Amino acid sequence: MAPLVIRPALLAPRRPRIDIAARRHVTVTEAAQKLAMADCASRTIIDRLRALYDHYGLPDPDNHRFVRGVPVLGARRIHAGSLWDRGRFLAWLDNGDGGNAAAAPVGHPAPAVGSAATRRRLADNAAALIGGERKRA
Repeated sequence: MAPLVIRPALLAPRRPRIDIAARRHVTVTEAAQKLAMADCASRTIIDRLRALYDHYGLPDPDNHRFVRGVPVLGARRIHAGSLWDRGRFLAWLDNGDGGNAAAAPVGHPAPAVGSAATRRRLADNAAALIGGERKRA
């Protein structure tokens, strides 16, 4: 009678290997899904990601882009093969900068631009409106 040989590898359930590096990065496709742009053309997705980079502070991709041996900087760095660090990308989304938040409050430019008399007149008008009076200019 032959001895019984147990091989643990054969008894363990076979599962596909998990790519650990893939979980650390967000691809352009995944970014498009998270930003509700999955139905757009790839060129449109890249253009919108570049606009988010310019206007809403989308983090820089981890991988670099070179054109004729020269590194590209800024929004043009985003291309079809861009990869973002998952933690930074999700933090950017969670902070409301992902395009879903309301626009940042902007201070009224009139008090900063005008003279002291203009600022005083505007403050008096605002106080009158709060008090329920209507002041004629």
